[in-house]
Amino acid sequence: MGVYHGEPLMFVNTDAAAQALRQDLRVEKASVQYMFPHGLRVSLTERQPLAVVACDYGYLNVDRDGRVISASRHFRRGGVPFIAGIDFKDAYIGDTLQGDDLAGALEFLSYFDPDTRAQIDKIFVNTEGYATAYAPGGVEIRIGRLERIEEKVRVTKDFLAELKTAKYPIEYIDLNYTSPFIKFK
Repeated sequence: MGVYHGEPLMFVNTDAAAQALRQDLRVEKASVQYMFPHGLRVSLTERQPLAVVACDYGYLNVDRDGRVISASRHFRRGGVPFIAGIDFKDAYIGDTLQGDDLAGALEFLSYFDPDTRAQIDKIFVNTEGYATAYAPGGVEIRIGRLERIEEKVRVTKDFLAELKTAKYPIEYIDLNYTSPFIKFK
């Protein structure tokens, strides 16, 4: 990395140090800056799992870019939604998973803050590319094609907030249309 014990701080190449930190799988963003007269500020953003996907030997935690950050044999929920309907073969830690369906689902999830994202149990993407999310109590959020994402995220956020205080049981909300449709049980 170019930082050695006992070497003067002014000899540290901040760009090279930041680049070396970004090579670590655990680090999403890194910056290194001089703090004059005698300091060095290192800022790191740790990679966080955004979703869990299945693979041929277990389950993979992936970040917003589709990069595999951990793997396990058994499914551990931990506030991270499961993306079903998409299976990966021969994927290992450090690999970046490809696919339009996965990219769309990850983009959809990336707009939510961690607390709202934790309310989504699972997203199922079928072979035609239509997605359905499941909220607590088995309420379906029929996302449809993974397009118009920002609009669908806005409606989903409002729906999840209102779902907590809903007076009538809801079966599903359909976001396929420009005007969402809610079906009560």
